[in-house]
Amino acid sequence: MPGMAAAALFSVKVKVGSMEFIGEGPTAQVARHAAASKALAEIRTLPLPDEKWNRQGDSGKFAHL
Repeated sequence: MPGMAAAALFSVKVKVGSMEFIGEGPTAQVARHAAASKALAEIRTLPLPDEKWNRQGDSGKFAHL
């Protein structure tokens, strides 16, 4: 229809390592959330590493157990 503005569509790309996830939505926040949700869903399917790691104190460093 003439005179009607097109609805905005935001698109966001999230990169995790070598993986990329695209989210879209009517606001930037919705697009970010969609991309992050896709990334989290995929990451949850990945196997955990065989080795165990432990965070050491407040230094933020990780040490192999």
